[in-house]
Amino acid sequence: MIVLFYCLQLRLKDLDTKQELGFYSADQWLFKEDGSETVTELAAVRPDKAPLREVLYSVSVHTGTLPASGTDSDVFITIFGENGDSCKRKLRHSRSHTSFERGQVNSVSVRAVDLGMLIKVLVEHNNMGYGAGWYLDQITIQESGKSDCQYVFSCQQWLDSGVADGRMERELRLLGKVRNERLAENIQGTWDVIVTTSDASSMSPKMSLTICGEKGTSIPVLFPKGSLKKAEICQTSVELDKKFTSICKVRLEIEDARNGEIWHCREVKLQHRKTKEILEFPFLRNFADAEGCTVAELPVLTAGFHFSTVKEYVLYITTAASVKSGTDADVYITLRGLLGDTGRRKLTRKGEDLFTKGKVDIFRVEAVDVGSLQELVVDKGKGSDWQLEKIIVHEPTFAGTKTLFMAQIWLKDGKKSASVTLKATEIQERRNTAVLPLKKQQMKSEGTWRIYFTKLCEETTEEFEKSVKNISNLVMVFYGSNGKSNPISMANKVPHQAEDQVTSDVHFPSDLGMLYKVRFGLQSLGNNTSQLSLHHFKMQNTATLDTFSVSINKTLSSSLNGDRWIEVPVEWPLKAALSVITYHVTVFSSNVLNKRNVVLVTLCVCGINGDTGDRILGWPLQNPQQEEENESFTAQMDAVDLGELHKVVLSISSKTNCKLDVKTLHLKEALKQEPVYIFEVNEVFSLDAHEPEIRREIPVSFVIREGVKLKNEIDHTLNKEKSPLESLVEYIIKVYTGDKKGAGTDASVHVILFGDEDSSELVQLTKPLEHQDPFERGKSDVFRIKTKSLGRLRSIEIGHDGKGFASGWFLEKVEITDSSTNEVYCFNCSRSVSQYIKCLHYLECCFLNNIYCKLYFVFPQLLF
Repeated sequence: MIVLFYCLQLRLKDLDTKQELGFYSADQWLFKEDGSETVTELAAVRPDKAPLREVLYSVSVHTGTLPASGTDSDVFITIFGENGDSCKRKLRHSRSHTSFERGQVNSVSVRAVDLGMLIKVLVEHNNMGYGAGWYLDQITIQESGKSDCQYVFSCQQWLDSGVADGRMERELRLLGKVRNERLAENIQGTWDVIVTTSDASSMSPKMSLTICGEKGTSIPVLFPKGSLKKAEICQTSVELDKKFTSICKVRLEIEDARNGEIWHCREVKLQHRKTKEILEFPFLRNFADAEGCTVAELPVLTAGFHFSTVKEYVLYITTAASVKSGTDADVYITLRGLLGDTGRRKLTRKGEDLFTKGKVDIFRVEAVDVGSLQELVVDKGKGSDWQLEKIIVHEPTFAGTKTLFMAQIWLKDGKKSASVTLKATEIQERRNTAVLPLKKQQMKSEGTWRIYFTKLCEETTEEFEKSVKNISNLVMVFYGSNGKSNPISMANKVPHQAEDQVTSDVHFPSDLGMLYKVRFGLQSLGNNTSQLSLHHFKMQNTATLDTFSVSINKTLSSSLNGDRWIEVPVEWPLKAALSVITYHVTVFSSNVLNKRNVVLVTLCVCGINGDTGDRILGWPLQNPQQEEENESFTAQMDAVDLGELHKVVLSISSKTNCKLDVKTLHLKEALKQEPVYIFEVNEVFSLDAHEPEIRREIPVSFVIREGVKLKNEIDHTLNKEKSPLESLVEYIIKVYTGDKKGAGTDASVHVILFGDEDSSELVQLTKPLEHQDPFERGKSDVFRIKTKSLGRLRSIEIGHDGKGFASGWFLEKVEITDSSTNEVYCFNCSRSVSQYIKCLHYLECCFLNNIYCKLYFVFPQLLF
């Protein structure tokens, strides 16, 4: 029930001072009849000051494009400005429509008393559980009627209780104001610089301002100590020479700040003296001594172009462990990337000794995104000599890039080595989703899950009611990393229906592991045909609150003449999702065309990612082909990516007694010419209308790749059982650690072997045949493992657990001997295998990519 409230006037009186404030509602209802407004603000009326005006803010919410980015949770926002805050507001949307879907931009209006210049926003939601959260890209806010004042608040983080830090709220600081047009091409000349301070300042420090462009920076504009007093505007100018073709960002830096004092910069404006073009940088932040912020940057934001964001770079600086390696000198650092640099930053932190023997010091540098890091400049001030071991720069974003800069150098006074430029030695990115920062690494799907079928806003009540009646005919099959469920029928489930939502519970008696796809179908109703339109489907584990939702927007039919199944991939945060692929199936026969009206052919296709279930081969996709001895027709099948195919299950039934000669089946992806999987049948099926269907399990016979017909050499004997000992093959693995300083590692090393027939499980290399302490500098270690037959080795995956901070290992090469054939395979590496984030290093012969965390070598070198 919605209660409407009409107020003409509200007065507040301070009982101590007797001061009164009046609030007037301008003869209007305080709340909307449709419930869209639950908060109303009234401006105070004072005798000595005009009341603040009411403003309608347009809030645009940009949901990210990562898998499972969307959410149907209730989202709340609090907007903070110089005049106060809006209080917590619900970003309302119809429950019948998931408003915050992946890649979508949603606009909501918030009415509030004028907040002044906006400072930050607090955004949050109320859905617990892994997958129930949200990946927010950014929020933009614009005052209605003002096209030249759009505020940007960048997020680019998860709000999910099961991901990373598990937080479901984020405070987003103002990134800047958006310009509607790009700067004119000719920006050289004189620019006036206007700095506005606030009355929150308690000091007037020495300050410098630097303008940064694509091809360099300006000479710093200096403001002497004492010139930037609180609540004042200070003005100077700067000359930009011909090298400036654009302005990307500005940098503010304070010096000589006294302990405990702050200086608050409200805004910096640049105005070209000739063209009058203005750039605004609303810093709105405190600058303090070494315990706080002394340097800040803001980018130029232009409508229609990519917005550069302010990022945090975390530096791990390792001082060598040798005698007298530490220093008491000041240390400065500059990060340089493809998009610019951070400027020279002094590394300070009060309360502890820095850069001491064998210590790892951690610092945070905030700067506008400099792009992919290329090099790092280290400067040492006057003081004792310093032996720098290495520096690791971590960008704690979704990509999670970590860049290693090896140094192993002394920086000494009076020599050039007091300043050193380090090139990036190794760059790692979280390309393997298995090592992303989930709070819960392994899902257990056993137990009760609640299913939600939601009405769309465009659906009529009659259409939704019809769909609800047909839900009882729905059948679902769930696929997980540990297997698949039995078909789950909704026929015996008791649905709970609300106005715009139907819920029902299903139970998994065993753990299916991480769910990755769902197949929906309608059970056959004899001669009756029904339809079910599926739009939005959500499932939540009632115990763990793990949640996933999918938008389907398709209609299922129980007709026997077509495919009665729909498959959709399940998306989880920080997990790679499979895609839906259209497969073409061509049936070759000598007499299939004249049986088209009496024979029903179904096919279940099996691959490494599961199976399709029995699917009717619709008749036909393309015009049937008829030759002298062969006839063929092609049908299509939509399914979640099956990966490498290994068999099909063919089922044939008939309305009459007849014979059907099936020669071969060809199967490929519709959008690709290859690979083509060929299944040889070569059987004449004698069909009886009164007998059950005939089923045949057929392994893949050939695969056509790059125009070459390759025979499938995998043993497809299904009934022959081998003992585990008979099927194991022994491999001798010899690992060579490089003969370089710091090459050894104490981390736990593992390996996976990949052959042309199969791959091994992950094997820990813990017990060498010779040395008790493996992987030492310049040593080789021999291990013996037994695993299933893999065929000829094609690649290996080798990595370690990163024991100890940034534990590194210089791997020279790996030699593997197959004891069953005496073949020896050599995998050369000759590079550092650092394992900061448990990212795996792949070795597959010949091609090195030093940018990513994976090394690829395509074919191993066969020695014997």
